[in-house]
Amino acid sequence: MTEGSVSPDYLEAKKILSRLLSNTGARIEMLYDNRRDLQTTWNKSKEASETLKDMKNREALNNLPPKARSISKLFAYLGLVESLGVTLIDMALVLLIANGEEMHIRQGGGIRHVSTLKELRKLDLVYKLEFLKANMLQFVGGVINRELRNNIAHLKFQIEENGDIVDSNRQSVNIDDELQKFWERVGHLISLFEEIRFLKWVESVGHVRAPDASILTPMSKSENEGLR
Repeated sequence: MTEGSVSPDYLEAKKILSRLLSNTGARIEMLYDNRRDLQTTWNKSKEASETLKDMKNREALNNLPPKARSISKLFAYLGLVESLGVTLIDMALVLLIANGEEMHIRQGGGIRHVSTLKELRKLDLVYKLEFLKANMLQFVGGVINRELRNNIAHLKFQIEENGDIVDSNRQSVNIDDELQKFWERVGHLISLFEEIRFLKWVESVGHVRAPDASILTPMSKSENEGLR
C-alpha cells in the first residue's frame, strides 16, 4: 500500500498485531505448534480464491442467464469468505491467543481454552468477529460482510429473472460491489501481514524447525517509530 492510501484503522491494526507478534513470550510454542496448519490452510485458501477471483471475466459465466450468473457470484462470495476471509481472520486470532487472550470451545461436557487452529476453525464466525472487536482489531474482521454472508448461507435472498438480487428485507444487493470490497480489504490485510513479517514466517515452514528460529527479524529504528 502507498503511504497516502494507508488509513488510521490500518495503522492501528498494524501496531496491535506487530506488538502481539513481538510479545508472545512463553506461549511462543503455541505459534510453532500451529505453524504447519497455518501454512496448509493459507495455501489452500489462496488456491481456492484464485479459482473464484476472476469469475466475472470467464466466458462461460458471462454466457449464463442473468439469474444463474447472479447466484454464481453469490456463492462465489460465500466461498471466498469461508476460505480466504476466515483464514486471514484466524491468523490474527492465533496471534491473540499466543498472547494469552482466551477463546473457548465446548468439548465433551466442558469448556476448554482454544489452543490449535483446528479448534479455531470450529468456532462460530460471530464469536470470532466479536473477539476481534473486543481486542481493537475490527479492521481485520471488516473483511467479511457478516449480514451478506449469513443471507447467502441461509438462502435469505431472491434473484429476479433479470439478475437483480434482493435480501430478505427487500433491499437490493450489488454483489459485484461486495466482491470488489472483499478483494480490496483482502489486499489490505495481506499487506498488513506482510509488513509485520508474519505472512513470510507462515509461508516459510521447513521440514525441520530450528530451536532458535525467531519469528520476527528485528525492526529498524524507523520502523519501530512508525508503529508508535
